[in-house]
Amino acid sequence: MGSLRSLLTRSRSGKLGIVEVVAMGVGGMVSGGIYAVLGVAMRQAGNAVSVSYLIAGVITLLTAYSYLKFTLHFGEHGGVF
Repeated sequence: MGSLRSLLTRSRSGKLGIVEVVAMGVGGMVSGGIYAVLGVAMRQAGNAVSVSYLIAGVITLLTAYSYLKFTLHFGEHGGVF
């Protein structure tokens, strides 16, 4: 809670660092991809598009979990790279 408070109360310098720029870039790509794919998904799945997005989300979480386990297994040896 303390770190969140310090983030909210710190002064803004008006400069963007590498973390902010990367976050903006990734956010733009991900949100743009969701809107671009939504039309195709609606055409393919019709009214079940929410179910297809839910299934895709579960598959994504399982994939992220397997990458996490794989990375933890090899630790210092480079993980999945």
